[in-house]
Amino acid sequence: MVPHMSSHAATNEGRLQRAAAGLVGRPVFWVVLVSALFAFPLVRSFLRPLPPERPMLGELPTFVTAQVAGVNAGQTLSSESLRGKVWVATFIEPTDPDCERLGEVLEHVQRRSRNLGDAWRMVSFVPGGAEPEVVNAYAQRRHPNALRWFFAAVPPPIESAVENAMYRAAVLAPLPGTGASRVHGKHLGVLIDGHGRIRGLYDLLTPSGENAVLMDMGLLANLNE
Repeated sequence: MVPHMSSHAATNEGRLQRAAAGLVGRPVFWVVLVSALFAFPLVRSFLRPLPPERPMLGELPTFVTAQVAGVNAGQTLSSESLRGKVWVATFIEPTDPDCERLGEVLEHVQRRSRNLGDAWRMVSFVPGGAEPEVVNAYAQRRHPNALRWFFAAVPPPIESAVENAMYRAAVLAPLPGTGASRVHGKHLGVLIDGHGRIRGLYDLLTPSGENAVLMDMGLLANLNE
């Protein structure tokens, strides 16, 4: 009985091998296989749930201010020049240790945002009385792209508007360790869409904050908002 069973198993195995060889040898098999491999990521992307829409947290007033660092020093920066771009606003004091860490994170964000092409900007507002040499030294350490990352003196209306938006966001969705009374932190970033509307508040000194702002930048850029 055992030899008979072994012979039967060998016969079945041989049939399977011949069937597999015949299938692999057919061009249609490879066409179907390659099509399936290409289709799988597309199907998965269609089935993946969309991230929630970013809330509206206010709108910035129109502004015109002066750039104070790098090759753009002395040039103007305005809300109109940022129209149509998704941008991240931060407040920086160049001599503050926390802002040195923030600069490192913003450098990461700049590098990781390259796939967004020309759709994004970063604006680091510095105090109006900051010494240009100090701001320049800070910027040079971070290697900003002159077309993407700007350093500008902060106009009081913008500081007030962004601070108010931070307060509202902190009340509605407090960040860990950030009370509503401490929203003008040196580690916070504000996401603004192409229409000048404030869409998010992030603790940029945490990996989750850095990843979240990058994800939301990409979402708004792809939605053309």
